[in-house]
Amino acid sequence: MPGGRAVVVRFESKGTPDNMGNFRQRVAGAAYRKKAVRFRAMVRVDGAAEVEARLFVRVERVGGQQGLFDDGDPITGAAWKAHGIVGTVDEDAETLIVGLRVFGPGGAAMADASVEVIGSEEPWPVSERSRALSPVQLGNLTAFARLFGYVRHFHPSDQAATADWNAVAIEGIPVAEGASNTEDLARPEPVAALKPGVWYVDLTRLKNDGEWRTALPKLQTASAVILDMLGYPGNVGPDFLRNLFDKPFTSAQWHIPIVTQPDRQGWTFTDSHWNMTPSPPTSARGRSFSPMAAPSAMPSRSWGSSSTTALVTSSEGRPRAPTATSSPPSCPESTRCRGRACRC
Repeated sequence: MPGGRAVVVRFESKGTPDNMGNFRQRVAGAAYRKKAVRFRAMVRVDGAAEVEARLFVRVERVGGQQGLFDDGDPITGAAWKAHGIVGTVDEDAETLIVGLRVFGPGGAAMADASVEVIGSEEPWPVSERSRALSPVQLGNLTAFARLFGYVRHFHPSDQAATADWNAVAIEGIPVAEGASNTEDLARPEPVAALKPGVWYVDLTRLKNDGEWRTALPKLQTASAVILDMLGYPGNVGPDFLRNLFDKPFTSAQWHIPIVTQPDRQGWTFTDSHWNMTPSPPTSARGRSFSPMAAPSAMPSRSWGSSSTTALVTSSEGRPRAPTATSSPPSCPESTRCRGRACRC
């Protein structure tokens, strides 16, 4: 048991959902007015699966009005674990009340409880006042709230269980509210840090090669880079591939038929391809910051193609090694297309 002593709250439910057991401590609120405080404690739950405990903080204001109230997140674990609540005490607080509630037929134990001041006596700054939302902003926030709830409560990963969802909400709301259309709402900025060390680049929304070069210093130190090619990267040429490889590589071959006689007689083909060599920047390990597979075909503005091809992976899902050849092998006659440009 943490600290050797604990308060135990045990409740026998009579079947009424509103019934609960609770333990609370009241202290004078004057010393905490306009201050940010943290109430924290070690808590464990003992009982059936439906038993739930919650820490809570409540402020009673002068005149009997209720001020700050927060009952935290549900606590269901049988092992001792630290939990806490942070809030700002009202400027006219008369009483500060903290405690533990138990819902359902069972009990909970609380130890090492404390209330501490963590902020200035000045009120927390307000960056912007409340205002009416446009129909687009309201729709964006509705979509964000729905997605937020799905991921927070139903995503099966360990990361979802331990994430700071309050921070996610605070950071996500202004981004969602500021999106001007559904495409902006669905994607991050064209170049964005999704988390420390993980960068996202939307090649279809970069305006020119200069924006790629501007992003390179950030991408150079990344542990992972996500390249979005859901659309056609018409404003960025294939030179960006030089920064993704640590060996020379060759593109796929493009064969354009030259028709000089009817009935497919005497056809010849113009072969087209390009060779590329790696280009700085390099990582601290002395190689391209994200070596990847050689592309099977990378669209270019001059090819007249409207298709987008993803980077090639092996049958096991791992990137294939870059193709390091000085000139491409010839395609067998059977693979050449009839009547249109093709590649092998």
